[in-house]
Amino acid sequence: MARNNEYKKKIGIIGCGTLTTEFYSKVFPNISTASVEYVCDINKSLSTLASKIFNAASVSIEELVENSELVIIATPPQTHYELVKKSLKPNNSVVCEKPFMVNTKDAEDVISISENIGSSLYVAHMRRFYPSVQIARKLFATGIFGKLLKIGIYEGSRFKYKSVSNYVANDKTGGVLFDSGSHCLDMALYIAHLTDSKIKIKVNNVKKDQEEPSHDIFSCFTIQSNTSEIKCELLCSRVKFLSNKITFIFENGQIDVPTSLENYIRVCGPDGITIINSPDQLKNLTQVYCKQYKSVINQNNDQIIEAKQFINLTTLLETIYNHESSLINE
Repeated sequence: MARNNEYKKKIGIIGCGTLTTEFYSKVFPNISTASVEYVCDINKSLSTLASKIFNAASVSIEELVENSELVIIATPPQTHYELVKKSLKPNNSVVCEKPFMVNTKDAEDVISISENIGSSLYVAHMRRFYPSVQIARKLFATGIFGKLLKIGIYEGSRFKYKSVSNYVANDKTGGVLFDSGSHCLDMALYIAHLTDSKIKIKVNNVKKDQEEPSHDIFSCFTIQSNTSEIKCELLCSRVKFLSNKITFIFENGQIDVPTSLENYIRVCGPDGITIINSPDQLKNLTQVYCKQYKSVINQNNDQIIEAKQFINLTTLLETIYNHESSLINE
C-alpha cells in the first residue's frame, strides 16, 4: 500500500469509452504510484461518467495535456495521429492504445516528434506482457530449433466488445485486421524478434468477408529479414471460432503460443511434445494491464512497448489493408 506522502504521477485519459470505464477503472486503483486526475471525451456524458468513476476532472484536451505527466489515448485508430501530436510535450509520457497508427508515415512522424521534443511515446500492445509471449520469445532467442521457416497466425471468436463509438462497425479501420489482428500479428513479430530491425513484406493474397470494416480476413504473405525469409499465414475472425494460437515452424521443431492469456507454451521437438510453464502466473487482463502501466510509470522494462518497436507492425498492417482483396466465399 502506498504511503500517504508517496508521490503519484498525474494521468490524463483521452477517450472515455469501454476500455476506460470498464478496464482502466480496475487497473489504476491497483497502481500506487499513479492517479487518474483528468479525463476528456468529445461525448460529454462519457467524460462525466469517467470523471465520477476516477474522481477526476473532466477537462479539455489542452488542459489535460498541460497538467498531465502521462497522457493515455484510448480512442478509435483514425484519431490517433492528431491526438498523439497534441499530447506530446517535453518530459511527459504518452501511451497510445493499439493499433498505433493506420500508416507507417504517421507512425514515423510522431516518433520523430517525440524524440525531438523529449517526450516518451509508447504503444499499449499489452499482450507483449503475457507470460506465454515472454517465454516463447526467450526460447526463440536460443536458436535451439534452427531456422524459422513459417508462422501461422489463427485467432477467432464471437465479438463481444461493447464499443461505445461503434467504430468497429462503421470505420474502415475498425475491421478485424486492425482490431484483434493487430494484437496477434504483433505477438508473432515480437516473439520472432522481428521488431528491432527493418523487414520487407510481400503480400501474396488477401481475402475478406466484406469491404472494410471486415469481420473475417485471410492473408498469405512473406517476411524477409536480414537473416531469413519467412512464409506467413494469417486467419482472423470475430464471427467464427478458430484455434487461437500462433504456430512457429522451424527446421527442427515447432512452438505453439496461445493468443489468449495463458501461462504456458507447447513445444514440439525431436524428443516429442513438451508443455513449458511460465513462473509468472498472471490470472486476468487487469493484472496484465497493471504490469504494462507499471512498466511505463516506474520506467521499469518500459522499452518493451516503446513506439519505435511498432514500425514493422504498422507497415505490415498497412500493406495487408491496402492489398487488393477478394471475397472469402468467391
